[in-house]
Amino acid sequence: MPRRTVVLPGEDELPAGPLRELTVGIYELYVAAGCPSLRGISTTITASVDAPTTVSHERIRQVLTGKGESASCSVIVAIVLALSGMARPARDADAEAERFSRLWRVVAGHEPWEPFHPDLEVRSGPASLPRTDNHAVLDVRQFADRSPQTIARHLCQVGAGEGVEAFLTGLVRLSDAVMIIHLVEQLRMAGLHETAERLIDLSAQN
Repeated sequence: MPRRTVVLPGEDELPAGPLRELTVGIYELYVAAGCPSLRGISTTITASVDAPTTVSHERIRQVLTGKGESASCSVIVAIVLALSGMARPARDADAEAERFSRLWRVVAGHEPWEPFHPDLEVRSGPASLPRTDNHAVLDVRQFADRSPQTIARHLCQVGAGEGVEAFLTGLVRLSDAVMIIHLVEQLRMAGLHETAERLIDLSAQN
């Protein structure tokens, strides 16, 4: 897994809300891009004909660490376009630019914040899922070939009990970067923000 050069702030430093949604989303792109150097991101933005503006490496650091509330929409879009192109596999740059433009409008107060929490049917999952009172409930081997949504659903059932840390560590070792990024997205959509951030931490360490 890539070694990050910046650290995502915890909820004690950056509380839940639209700015955190924006920050975590861009940080996920940063991890998907392989945690490139901030100067490298800045250079990529400067060289791009599609970037709406240039962005300094220090400004990029601010955005990635939750201090980007004063950043313009052009700055956010420029960073997102660069990271989308660096990501493997590459993201749909136009779709990502639109997604983060909307998040910026929410942060700026131009649109209401409506956190997206899809129905994961956490109480009525497939019968093949192990029961939460089973000692093997967090045996990572049972989930090696399951989808990120299924794993997120299972973690909703389990909650923050013992074994989650080892389970996440095992997933990082058994999974590729793309799967981890998708799982982070599913965990966030399920409201498991702390679990998602811990998974990001573990993926950066391994």
